[in-house]
Amino acid sequence: VTEPSLQAPAPVSSSPAAGVAGGAGDGTARGARTREVFASPDGLATRAVALLLEAAAAAIAERGVFVVAVSGGSIPALLAPELLAAAPRDQLSRWRLFLADERHVAESHPDSSLGEWRRRFLEPAGMGSAQAVGVAAALPLPQAAELYEEKLLATL
Repeated sequence: VTEPSLQAPAPVSSSPAAGVAGGAGDGTARGARTREVFASPDGLATRAVALLLEAAAAAIAERGVFVVAVSGGSIPALLAPELLAAAPRDQLSRWRLFLADERHVAESHPDSSLGEWRRRFLEPAGMGSAQAVGVAAALPLPQAAELYEEKLLATL
C-alpha cells in the first residue's frame, strides 16, 4: 500500500465538533468528528486530500475498494489538482465515487457535479466512467433516484 505523499499543513485551529457522542470525548477517536479551520483554501485542500488518500489506502487494504461520496460546487476545483498530483495511480482503479449532491441534469450541463468531477479528475486520472455514479438525468427523477440507490447498495 502506497503511503500518501502529502504533508498536510496544520490547521489554524482544531477542536471536537459540537454534539459528537462517543469516543474519547476529545474528538480523536476513530470516526469522531473534528472541526479544523485553515488559513487558506490551499491548506484545506491539502488536508482534505491527505485524509482522502489515508482513507483510500485503508479501505483498499481492508476491502479491496474505496467508496466515497463527494460533493460538487467548488469542491472539484479545490481538490482535483491535489488529488491528481498525489493519488497513487495504481490504486485509482479501485476507487468508486458517488455524488452526494448531484442535480438531475445532463452530465454536460454546467450544474452537473458529475460532469465537473469527470472533467477535473476522472478523465485526467484515466479513471473509467463506471467508477463515478451520479443521477441518470435521462430518466424521470423517481426512477433515476431508484437506479442511484441500486448502484450504491450494490457497491457497498
